Amino acid sequence: LCDNGCDICVITDAPCEGSIITSLTTAAADCDIARLSLQQPKEPPQLLLQKKEPKIEWSLPEGASQKTVALYPAPATFLQAVSQAETVMREDIFEALSGFKNIVDLFCGSGTLSTALLFQNTPPEQIIGYDTGNEAIASFQKIADFNGHGNRLSAIQRNLFDAPLTTKELEV
Repeated sequence: LCDNGCDICVITDAPCEGSIITSLTTAAADCDIARLSLQQPKEPPQLLLQKKEPKIEWSLPEGASQKTVALYPAPATFLQAVSQAETVMREDIFEALSGFKNIVDLFCGSGTLSTALLFQNTPPEQIIGYDTGNEAIASFQKIADFNGHGNRLSAIQRNLFDAPLTTKELEV
């Protein structure tokens, strides 16, 4: 649930026929949703209908250089099921990692938890975020770039299950 409507991604375990896709799109056209996507097996999400770009305003922790930051999530972006829990986790990470120069965020997605670190009074010199999803990584980089922190973030697409980080890579 985004601030400006539902962002729905139907994920199937078998390929869908064209008639099913047409039915989904037709039904969604009559609903008040922001976006409808379809993700079929071994395929990236396919945009079926977008009435407006989904948007979520994340509250930043007390002490951040601004109160909120906007996320424009990619289709099928993973977010915590309860936004209040996500906010608490973001606040805990903001406090716990205060003063660190280099941060590595594994399975970072769209930067749900580490974005707030860019808005500390003394932000990290470098955040390296890794995630499988190219669109999620692009969303994370977009937030950093738009807010003038793009030089502090390296958002990298990488399947950490197939290619875990080495100890040498963690020596930052």
